[in-house]
Amino acid sequence: MLRLFVLVLALATATPALARDAAQSAPATLKVVVVDQTGAALITASVTVTDPAGTSRMYPVDDRGEVTLSDLAVGTYTVRADAEAFESFEGPVTLKRGANTVTISLPLAGLSEEVVVVMDTESPSGGFVSTLSEQEIAELPDDPEELEQVLMQMAGPGATMRVNGFRGGRLPPKSQIQQVRFRMNSYAAENHEAGGFGIDIITRPGMDGWRGMTNFGFRDEALNARNAFAPSLGPEQYRRFGINMDGPLKKGKTSLALNFDGNANYDSQTIVATTPDGDVNDTVRRPNDRFFGSVRLDHQLTPSQLMRIEVRGQRNEQRNLGVGDFDLLSRAYERTASQQSLRFSLNGVVASRIANELKVRIEQGRTEQFSLSTEPAIVVIDAFATGGAGQQSDRRSRLVEIEDNVDFELGKKHRLRTGVLLEGAWYDSDELRNGNGTWTFGSLEQYLLGQAATYTRRVGGTQVSYSQYQGAWYIQDDYTPFKSLALSVGLRHEVQSHLDDVWNLAPRFGFTWTPGRFTVRGGYGIFYDWFDSGTYEQTLRVNGLTQQEIVIRNPVYPDLTGGITGEVLPPSRYQTSPGLEMPYVHQASVGVERTFFDGLRVMTMYTMTRGRNQLRARNVNAPVLTDAGFVRPDPSLGNVVELESTGRSEVDRLMVNVNYGNPARRLFMGVNYQLSRSMNHTDNPFSLPANNYDLDAEWGPSSQDARHRLFAMINFGLPKQFRMGVFTQAQSALPYNIITGFDDNGDTVVNDRPAGVGRNSARGAASWNLNMRLSRSFGFGPERETTAGPRMRGGGGGRGPRGGGGGGPMMMAMDGTNTRYRVEFYVQAFNVLNRTNLLGFSGNQLSRYFGTATSAGPARRIELGMSFGF
Repeated sequence: MLRLFVLVLALATATPALARDAAQSAPATLKVVVVDQTGAALITASVTVTDPAGTSRMYPVDDRGEVTLSDLAVGTYTVRADAEAFESFEGPVTLKRGANTVTISLPLAGLSEEVVVVMDTESPSGGFVSTLSEQEIAELPDDPEELEQVLMQMAGPGATMRVNGFRGGRLPPKSQIQQVRFRMNSYAAENHEAGGFGIDIITRPGMDGWRGMTNFGFRDEALNARNAFAPSLGPEQYRRFGINMDGPLKKGKTSLALNFDGNANYDSQTIVATTPDGDVNDTVRRPNDRFFGSVRLDHQLTPSQLMRIEVRGQRNEQRNLGVGDFDLLSRAYERTASQQSLRFSLNGVVASRIANELKVRIEQGRTEQFSLSTEPAIVVIDAFATGGAGQQSDRRSRLVEIEDNVDFELGKKHRLRTGVLLEGAWYDSDELRNGNGTWTFGSLEQYLLGQAATYTRRVGGTQVSYSQYQGAWYIQDDYTPFKSLALSVGLRHEVQSHLDDVWNLAPRFGFTWTPGRFTVRGGYGIFYDWFDSGTYEQTLRVNGLTQQEIVIRNPVYPDLTGGITGEVLPPSRYQTSPGLEMPYVHQASVGVERTFFDGLRVMTMYTMTRGRNQLRARNVNAPVLTDAGFVRPDPSLGNVVELESTGRSEVDRLMVNVNYGNPARRLFMGVNYQLSRSMNHTDNPFSLPANNYDLDAEWGPSSQDARHRLFAMINFGLPKQFRMGVFTQAQSALPYNIITGFDDNGDTVVNDRPAGVGRNSARGAASWNLNMRLSRSFGFGPERETTAGPRMRGGGGGRGPRGGGGGGPMMMAMDGTNTRYRVEFYVQAFNVLNRTNLLGFSGNQLSRYFGTATSAGPARRIELGMSFGF
């Protein structure tokens, strides 16, 4: 294993040398992308390329609006782009060694005097946008869930993901992804969320010919290592399947894409607990079955109007949830969730100097949960938990979202974008949590003595129906006073039902400055956050009328009726404070990017986020210590949990990102390191403070405050069409809370901390995983037709600096897969070095496990799989 790690390290440190070698041997390639002013591919366009000797050839673009030429000589070429009803472009392009990408944006005839041409190898405007090449995408995991996880790790904390402009939902199959873009500019006024990277997934219309892929993955406990906390090798099986295809219903006009995938699997969760009968060390099997299907129609209404309609459906069944760590098998519950959605979008130029983007999303979903046991729950903090899980719910939802964005130009230096978002949701929820009651003990000794801290139970009706509406509008001006300087000024306004504040104005400002080969980008903005429907639902449900929470302090276990009971409180309730406001954050950032050699890009950025009006709860009727003991402000009430917008949060993050790409050598590498600090008042809106009359004492590290995070990947080719990918992710220890195990202040919540100990003051252990993927592709059948035509011969070498591009026919030919059919076999290993990543640290000073871990992340797992494409 040590030799393997040294090999990976050697490959990473050898990257600059490989870059220099590539610069002396690889020819130049040219990819021309033709789009309209909205960024949509102009699939009806043609591209004419004239080489330095004066020889011209014309090529039609493919279904992505692209033409790729390889084996070109270094020099100056003339490129012309033509499309019916659009202005033509013709101009010189100087090719450097390696991959060169030219994006040409054509306006409708008479729309604008300016044609935008961007060379990716010199692109200042792409300052903080990184695009994965086709070959890089091909080396990512096939499973959509694992693919999403890897992309989120590459982007870092706070990332948001959109698929064809829509947020949420399952990723499309990898074979239908045209482009993956990471964008660091979060100050556009159209953005609702603050944070770091945005991830845009763009699918490929199948306008030119039918293609498809089927894939299968399998792993079993026979190929796994034993979890460090399991008494023996636990049961596990993973069976993933998928089939997708896309192609034209009418060539160049209408395409259809089908996608079906799912998995049937189970894994093992370890149980480490101490009961009156002794220690428990066991594993439980947790089944998890998923299915997803989608049908997408892409239709080119006009040369400048693309319509996309997609219908999606998914279902997920999970069993034996709630079991593991201290929770015994009787705590199991099941969850079934299903969702159906319709997505409609229309993009294109609608009038002179005006482009429009319309998006409509309609969804309905249902989530059901029920416990396997109806016994009262017994929770002995950080020792064991048994009895029922107290889960009984059936929640249905419907949602309609309409978004429209308009772009128009004012002269040559101003481009305005404005839009509006309207969203309505309706919920019907039938739920009763903790309907059978829960006994809570601070320690095993208290349980043996029958001295419970509390007995709680919810009683009353189960049905709640409500609606929620939210909307926003924005306007933004992108101003380019100089070629090297771009400014963005915008304003966004958001409103939401159930909140009285309506003047939620969010100004935004951003800039990009490009002095030479450096790019400096920064900005400032205010971002509001929606009031979550699930949070609002709890204030409707446990309001003292629909449902009440019965709380008994210091009851005598197990007899509530025949023996001596404790202090029976009046019914408790949840409520919102009268002045509840929408949470928001201030965010500012500044960063620098620089390209070195012909393929190494280094970017660093500092981001500061300050949250205000953050939601948190406190018991406004918590007892106060007097000479007569603990006395509640209103003796006629029990606990009154009030949701307030008085919390704060702070995040400071320094990020360093390094990317290197050399398609000629089939080598790609990326490293993302983050140094951060994350502080807040609470990690959950309904987490009560240790002292309800000293809320500032809750200021402490966030539960996700990992000071150091690292994600690195390297993909490289091996002889005989083999390919290796190595991924590693590491992070420093996360914090956890220390408690005394007693309800010292009489508020019926066992979360009191020792004197002088702050919230989340302890730290667990650092984690590190090394994953690897080895694949081998085989091509057979006739040669696949390409849109690039005959190759133009020439010399050269090297690689452009963007780390993207270079895909298409050249990459396929290099891999030996430029054939009609392709089969790939792969083996991938997770946690190759079988490192024990400790989790579940106990912070209860009365627990025998205090300060130690009670579980660990997955041990080494090996998966085998194959895919067949045509």
